[in-house]
Amino acid sequence: MIGVLSVIAHKEVRFIYPLLPILHILAAPYINDYFIAEPASSASPTSLKRGPLLAFLILANIIIGVYLSMFHQGATISVLTFLRTEYERLHPDHLDLHPAHPSSHYHTLSSSALSSPASDPEAIVSAAGGGDELFVLFLTPCHSTPWRSHLVYPSLRARALTCEPPLGTPPRSAERRNYRDETDRFYAREDGQDGRWGHAFLDREVWPLLTSGDSDDAHRRGGEIPRFIVGFEGVEEMLREYFDVEKGGGGAEMGVTLTRVWDGFNGLFNEEATRQGRLVVWDTGVYPARKEGN
Repeated sequence: MIGVLSVIAHKEVRFIYPLLPILHILAAPYINDYFIAEPASSASPTSLKRGPLLAFLILANIIIGVYLSMFHQGATISVLTFLRTEYERLHPDHLDLHPAHPSSHYHTLSSSALSSPASDPEAIVSAAGGGDELFVLFLTPCHSTPWRSHLVYPSLRARALTCEPPLGTPPRSAERRNYRDETDRFYAREDGQDGRWGHAFLDREVWPLLTSGDSDDAHRRGGEIPRFIVGFEGVEEMLREYFDVEKGGGGAEMGVTLTRVWDGFNGLFNEEATRQGRLVVWDTGVYPARKEGN
């Protein structure tokens, strides 16, 4: 089974988890022989050997288990609790778990959203209908959070970067070889390794320009501005530059003023550079905040 799974292109550790109990059974006799001394006679009690090593291994496993269970990447769960609680506070009338028209799990930009101006905050707030706004945009690598298992309200509209495989492309085709999912496109540098990143994806796929040229509407953008944006600390500088009026960022005309409203510790280390640092929630400042108790 391991040999078969080793030849597929997409590998994950969880694929071989079903083998773990069998591997434990196969390893148990050898571990027993290594740490248990053979009694001199059948009447003699068994005794430990290499006791300090066994104690060290048990303690090390306890420490690793506690850290991985309680602290490592904990912010990716805590952030969903924060967002769900905020949605409950801001939209107490939209908490039906079985609405007539539920939102899709991965919100994507509709043609109407792409064709309506995102640079008109008043129109966006008016069209949101109180609880129908795009509540949160996750600019994180795909599968960074447990997603809808915690964002349980179907009316809570959210969008996240996806990493869907190119199932619609022919095998071994140039199209498949050159395919890049949303996460790849978001983090791709525009001019090699030293170029900036993120701006092109936001310009083309999140808030595309509606018009071009020198007219007054040349910088009007489609798409929807979310109430909150979620990302790791590494995206903050890029986002602030994108929305900065003085720096002429692509989203400078959208009226977004980023304010940190939550951040969480996400572990001492991470396997990917794109997940380094604390996880942060920014309020875009476009939607009016509901006061506590309202």
